[in-house]
Amino acid sequence: MNHAKSLTDEAIVLLKDAIIHVLRNARESGHADETDADGNAYIKATNIGKEMGTYMRSTPPCHSLGRIHRLILDMLWDEGRVEPLCSESDRKIGWRLTDD
Repeated sequence: MNHAKSLTDEAIVLLKDAIIHVLRNARESGHADETDADGNAYIKATNIGKEMGTYMRSTPPCHSLGRIHRLILDMLWDEGRVEPLCSESDRKIGWRLTDD
């Protein structure tokens, strides 16, 4: 395997682990930004990024490195490890771990 690809794969695994860590800590501490009808706690992606140190508000507001946590959240969602809470307009307004 190409060394650069291997390093990238390792970095993605570490970023996934960081998000899981933030969501697990939020669940265990009872912290929630949003709650669904069943009482499940969700954390905003912005707050996940702030906890990880990846959130960056910049011009333009979609600066890719400042939003990498959103890309990783989507990867984890595809894997079934996290799920979003969506607004009525289908906008993701929070994230939580799926049941282990």
